Amino acid sequence: MFEETWTDISPAREAGIKQHLPAIRLEIEAALNSGSWTKKIQGANAIKTICKDVSSGLGEQREQFVRALLAAAHGKTFDGKHHIVEALADLCEVKEGEAGLSPALADECVAALLAEARKPEPAYKRRALAALSRALPATTCDRFQQVYDIVKQILSKDESSVGKESDEEDNEGARQRREQLTALKEAAYDLLGKAWPQDPHTQEKYQGVFFEHCATCYAGSSRAAQLAVLAALRAVLPALACLGAARAPIRPRDTRDAPADAVAAIVGHVTAIVEYTLSKAVCPPTTVIPTVCQIVIV
Repeated sequence: MFEETWTDISPAREAGIKQHLPAIRLEIEAALNSGSWTKKIQGANAIKTICKDVSSGLGEQREQFVRALLAAAHGKTFDGKHHIVEALADLCEVKEGEAGLSPALADECVAALLAEARKPEPAYKRRALAALSRALPATTCDRFQQVYDIVKQILSKDESSVGKESDEEDNEGARQRREQLTALKEAAYDLLGKAWPQDPHTQEKYQGVFFEHCATCYAGSSRAAQLAVLAALRAVLPALACLGAARAPIRPRDTRDAPADAVAAIVGHVTAIVEYTLSKAVCPPTTVIPTVCQIVIV
């Protein structure tokens, strides 16, 4: 609906959108504020289209779009609501030459996405986790503790143990639930990699449990989950403060026992994962294992 309107009134797509953006925003806000879920979805999709087509950012209209989406995201889950959280993540991402959201507004966005990621419905939860994995790096908000509290419940589940919930359920139902769990795990590992904190104290709190979990669950995970683990390792390893501390020149009265012990534990876990992967006939994409090995060895 909105796309057809823009096509009719605009001589060029991006130029036309920017020219009429205030009026378009009012129409989208009305759709998002509507009691109709269909109109809310149309409004969110319109914002996603604008973010895709306007390369220079939305300027002063951006905050108004964000606030309209925050209001629309509040409340119960409905079919198609994932378009709202995806549009919110689009607005969090910063275009070249565009200023980021204010810290207060960025906090509101991340808080809203965290709330949606806690919703129980698997398909929606996966979309909310994916949106959060885009918003957190763009806003530089450190919410790793909240993120970990959400995903640890997902990662603690065993895909191979998912069976029929009752005698009436067929094998297809169990297969679909296994696939849902695998997709959730992929999204969870991706989020952990992208949400990894910069603060050394937060890293120290979680790095042991993160790498131990990856090493423990790796062999029993599906191929898709294993690849997600490797991608998370590739994202987390370069950001580890303890690796930098272990490589730093030794200063007087600085034994660096704690960083060295942490690095030894991490290397042990990563080595176990790499050895297991290389022992299998089918290896993951060639860029993953060499990158992980290089980060640990250098």
